[in-house]
Amino acid sequence: MKPRALLPLTAIALLATPAFADEPGPKTEEPKPEVATKTEAPKPSAAEKKQGYSIPWVMRPAPAITIVRLDGTQVFQEGGSTQVSVLTGAYRIIPDVAILARAAFVRVSPDGKDSATGFSNPLLAGVFAPEIAPHTRLNLFLGFTFPLGSGGGNTPDLSKTAAVGAGVYARQGMDNALFAMNYFAAIGGASVAYVDKGLTAQVDLTVLELIRAKGSDLEKDDKRTNSMAALHVGYRVLPFLTVSAELHHQRWLSTPTAVDKDSSKRAQSTIGAGVRFNLPIDDHVLRPGLAYFQGLDDPMDGAKMKILMLDVPFVF
Repeated sequence: MKPRALLPLTAIALLATPAFADEPGPKTEEPKPEVATKTEAPKPSAAEKKQGYSIPWVMRPAPAITIVRLDGTQVFQEGGSTQVSVLTGAYRIIPDVAILARAAFVRVSPDGKDSATGFSNPLLAGVFAPEIAPHTRLNLFLGFTFPLGSGGGNTPDLSKTAAVGAGVYARQGMDNALFAMNYFAAIGGASVAYVDKGLTAQVDLTVLELIRAKGSDLEKDDKRTNSMAALHVGYRVLPFLTVSAELHHQRWLSTPTAVDKDSSKRAQSTIGAGVRFNLPIDDHVLRPGLAYFQGLDDPMDGAKMKILMLDVPFVF
């Protein structure tokens, strides 16, 4: 082909080139900016939830829980000493509902005399503890004690009677029905507890109706009506350590023979404080603690009673 014949083809190619160059190529999507995803805070474990609540010393726990608890009370006073060991077991049947049982063993050691021992009445009870508001739990309690303790009846071993009776003030008047050997008792109570960010504030109110079942030759009262009020405040200062304080007030609503003879026995107030350790074991928690209590008025204050309490609850 002659060079002149190539000129028209070259011109066409040059004219066509800009047209092809202007055609858009395949579209490429620009990368979208990454959106930061909100990360949720890890939920507390079962053990951490159990550690957040400050378990009271003599008051009943607010939640319905499964627990095995052994606490020992050592009372120092003029004329001797008293030791009370209390075993409590509770089992949560369904959420917010639990059953529990409790019994005590008392040992009295008077100065210069032989020691005496005895078992308390047993307690059986049920608990309903729903959450009624954020961080707030209501505890409804109904229990019964049965007159099976040592030193009861018309012809008791008086040393055992005195030993078991000493448990009343050793437990600061808060477990009277356990130590009324000749009486069946019905116990009803309510608690409200606020628990948040390591703080626990709990208030209790309980009423007991004691009905004489035996020992009429010795017990002059057919019935007795008692009441108890208490306040507990605790704070988890460290993951493994909780400090708390507790105030108790017991008052007879009826006038038993003992109160008629000595008006100082109408009511009793005590106050104390302690520390408790939080030791997680898998999803369970061992929470041993040590506390000190003393009376604010007679008869405990007059007898100069000082109470040291070692409490070892294991929460499942």
